[in-house]
Amino acid sequence: MGEISPLRFVPIAEETGLILPIGDWVMRTACAQARTWEPFGGESPRWVSVNVTARQLSEPAFVDEVHQILDATELEPDRLILEITESAMVSDNSELSRRLHGLKAVGVRLALDDFGTGYSSLGHLRRLPIDILKIDKSFVDGVDQGAEEAAFSKAVLKIAESMGLRCVAEGVERPEQAAELRTAGCEMSQGYLFSKPIEAMQIEAFLISPPQRQGGRGRVLVVDGDKDSREGTVRKLRLAGFETLEAGTGGMALDLARMDSVDLIVIDPHLSDMHPLEFGSEIKNDAATAHLPMLATASLRDSLAPDVAAFNRAADAQMRLPAPSDELLFHINRLLTRGESSAETVPA
Repeated sequence: MGEISPLRFVPIAEETGLILPIGDWVMRTACAQARTWEPFGGESPRWVSVNVTARQLSEPAFVDEVHQILDATELEPDRLILEITESAMVSDNSELSRRLHGLKAVGVRLALDDFGTGYSSLGHLRRLPIDILKIDKSFVDGVDQGAEEAAFSKAVLKIAESMGLRCVAEGVERPEQAAELRTAGCEMSQGYLFSKPIEAMQIEAFLISPPQRQGGRGRVLVVDGDKDSREGTVRKLRLAGFETLEAGTGGMALDLARMDSVDLIVIDPHLSDMHPLEFGSEIKNDAATAHLPMLATASLRDSLAPDVAAFNRAADAQMRLPAPSDELLFHINRLLTRGESSAETVPA
């Protein structure tokens, strides 16, 4: 019979109730696979997204089933994203809200899929615990051609930013689309420009040996034990066109700096596993990493601590927090264009 499109079999599965065992198998398999990939790539964010149908959400035991799958596969909840179509919003809102809040209590993240094509409204976005908006491909197709879709996509990005939501553009096929979306503030995109659907073994090969970089502004290793702070810095850099790697400890950062092609290190000196001067010494005394400039970041109060102050003096540059995005990018661009590291202090 060959392959059958989900557009054909999913509606039939929903009508017959078979979507429930199919959905359980898909989620369990995806979580188990994601768990096997965790050793690759350090602490850079990697998650798996699973589509959830309205029929699955209507099941009273759905939240408990998700919790059980996460326990069985030992996948951290924030590594799982459940994608819900806008059409699911037409179901009983009070029941849907309870289920979604229950899923958030478990720790998973929620994405609203195909945004712009269904029934959701700004009221839904305010009331429901959505983390991510996925802009439908139909509004991405003309984003680089001055069409109405460009205005819609940019409006969605502004709304998402004001509500603290992240955005993913679907169906990106041309470099011009990706560039336009990045300029407009879209942090993440997906589509054939990056890859067609591939098998799990091919993904694992990619994770073990990523392809050589082409273009881009450089690769920055962000070292910060505070996950929220680290992800905030990464987001600013990715929006500016940089590739990023992440580490929450000094040991992980040293491993990534030695194994991957890194151009610069942005580091919060508060390391849980080593003194910051030890980290700096490891970087500067290793021939493989000695050339890497380090930008130290710390608040005024933290910078007065003796160990942080000592590391800041040893770093190639320092920046006082909080700092706006343009200041962070100014420091990074300055260090990358200097050609060689030399100790300096950049005023906040």
